[in-house]
Amino acid sequence: MAPSRMIVVLDFLLAACCTIPLEAGDTLFHSTAYTVTRNGVVEGRYEARAVSGAELQSTYKSAYGRLNNRTTTDASPDRVADSVRVWKQSRDLSRHPKYTSPEMLGNALYALSLEEMELDVRADGAFIAGEMWPGVWTRDVSYSILLSLAAIAPDASKTTLMAKVKDGKIIQDTGTGGSWPVSSDRMVWAIAAWEVYCVTGDKTWLAQAYKIILRSAQDDLLTLRDPETGLFCGESSFLDWREQTYPRWMDPKDIYRSKNLGTNAVHYETWRILARMSAALGHATTPYDRTADGIRRGMNTRLWQEAKGYYGQYLYGRNAMSLSSRAEGLGEALSILFDVAPASKQKSILSHMPVTVYGVPCIDPQIPNIPPYHNNAVWPFVEAFRGWASAKTRHAASAAHSIAAIWRASALYLTNKENLVAATGDFKGTEINSNRQLWSVAGNLAVVYRMLFGMSFAPEGLRLAPFVPKEFGGERTLENFRYRNSILAIIVRGSGSRIASVTMDGRRISRAFVSGSISGTHRIVITLDDKSVASAPLNIVKAVFAPETPIASLSGSLLTWNRIGSASAYRVYKDGRRAAEIRDTCFTVRPEEGASEYQVEAVDAASIASFLSEPRVVVPERAIARYPVAGDSLFVRLDINTSRTFAQTFTVPENGTYAIDFLYANGNGPINTDNKCALRTLAIDAARAGTIVMPQRGVDAWNDWGYTNPIRLKLGKGAHRLALDYRPSDENMNGTANTALIREIRLTRLVP
Repeated sequence: MAPSRMIVVLDFLLAACCTIPLEAGDTLFHSTAYTVTRNGVVEGRYEARAVSGAELQSTYKSAYGRLNNRTTTDASPDRVADSVRVWKQSRDLSRHPKYTSPEMLGNALYALSLEEMELDVRADGAFIAGEMWPGVWTRDVSYSILLSLAAIAPDASKTTLMAKVKDGKIIQDTGTGGSWPVSSDRMVWAIAAWEVYCVTGDKTWLAQAYKIILRSAQDDLLTLRDPETGLFCGESSFLDWREQTYPRWMDPKDIYRSKNLGTNAVHYETWRILARMSAALGHATTPYDRTADGIRRGMNTRLWQEAKGYYGQYLYGRNAMSLSSRAEGLGEALSILFDVAPASKQKSILSHMPVTVYGVPCIDPQIPNIPPYHNNAVWPFVEAFRGWASAKTRHAASAAHSIAAIWRASALYLTNKENLVAATGDFKGTEINSNRQLWSVAGNLAVVYRMLFGMSFAPEGLRLAPFVPKEFGGERTLENFRYRNSILAIIVRGSGSRIASVTMDGRRISRAFVSGSISGTHRIVITLDDKSVASAPLNIVKAVFAPETPIASLSGSLLTWNRIGSASAYRVYKDGRRAAEIRDTCFTVRPEEGASEYQVEAVDAASIASFLSEPRVVVPERAIARYPVAGDSLFVRLDINTSRTFAQTFTVPENGTYAIDFLYANGNGPINTDNKCALRTLAIDAARAGTIVMPQRGVDAWNDWGYTNPIRLKLGKGAHRLALDYRPSDENMNGTANTALIREIRLTRLVP
């Protein structure tokens, strides 16, 4: 417990003496699980109350022991309060913007979040990820800076971002299979860096950040972009604990090959930002715009689910790709905020995507028999992005629910926790959970800045578009807000989404906009029209679990799989397309000229589907050619010191479309972390064909062999020469260890 933060636990002899009587206050949000008022939160026997703008009391006590809530779908249990816990502001926050509103609860949570933000700054001025995470994490700090920290701590934001740069490139956090390019969401750094420029107008920062972003993005373009779809490969953004969001059969190379919604939203916005930066610096923008347009087109063509009204989670498979129909909370919100989704689809996403009473889950439906962390979990920072998207689209019900979900958790817990269990609303039961988690802190502050005051920053100035749900109506003030060379006091009166009038220093102005060239002290008053916003529905659901993923096997022409207890039917897919829906656990397949992939999903009575099973390949033996590596040993060692290039000639039996991959080993680290993924550029007849990715397969596991990602290409009959070259774009996050063993080249003829 940090000494500068005061949480006092007052133990009482009788539980009946310990409840905090909440004064009658206007209800802001009411659900079957909890109620949020202007002064506090009531949830069963639990209560939290704002005594003042600098003090909170809570009787919340978790009902669960450590890791004792695996896959329960029960409602929040009836807990017994036995103590009152108190948070009191103990730091001088006068240098930060001061917020006051009719919601005493919101005022106190704002102060709590500012105090926790200060506690999350290390000695060198950079932000850490949270109390349990003392390091600087690219994705954590970047999402936090984007949500709110750039607006109030631009200097610390710059320091933090530069701590995640090495050799002029953005560092990808450690992750699955040895980090980049299996984990590939580092470019959220670019979005945060642009936000810092929009807040500050600092041209020196712009030029510095542009070079870093461009170098990193160029490597990503070569290594991650799939030319067929226009989408970028890589793991789900921030969901980097692979078994929490992927089927068990997917190994790191499969995750690299997948195309995730949130990660592609990040890449799309990065290339749009490159175009904006380039224009601001007087350079051409066309190539950046073209790449961005390709990503957006791919997302709306390949990931959109018309029947559901929101995007799917990711494309996954091997030679054939299918769409996981799960919702992904962060990706859905980012697709709205970055305008990946056209305006006609944005409100549809918020109305149809599944949310629990406690907030938006990271994914829905949940994966059975996986403990809560990303699975069966609500992360407040993801909720904050949903809230921001709700304000942007003027979705009143979604906005009110989002604010209530964020305030409920931080008020009852007296801190901005990392996550909570989606099924119960409890912070206990998750695999790991930190206090004062930075992006949860930033998300709480974003309720004020992004939603209630509607702040959006651009190079030319600050736009204000407040969105105040009717229940939150009244007068709210943000004083001492430092914007470039000015100090602003901003007052928002009333409720609604339409501005009735706006004045600056007592004089009426035409729009709620503050020029970036402004200086001095100014007072801005925005009056909303108090009209109700047209209602739109919400899809409130319980945390439900999909059926287990079938395990399929192939014997001759018979595809069989295990029976799943909750399944009412099974769907068979061929090359990513549904071929049959049956109740049996077997299906007869027909061999063709080339390789075809078959998968099975289980479907329950509510039409909730499992993940697809691991692909089983139906292929005549003549359609596969294997070439042992040439040389005196059973394998070839690739490293960046003595053997940077491997080359070999092979013969193609007939014209066609082929998948080429390599049998490899990489024992440089575990599957789930570190940064020693090996990469090489594949060239066929001296022409670049793609990137071969060889993720880590285990610590010292040099006898553990598996296949790389396949590269799909057309080849003519006859001899061809392949080369695996180490090029600058193949530098991994380690920079020194980029090593793998190659034993075999495999060439598989695909069905035309």
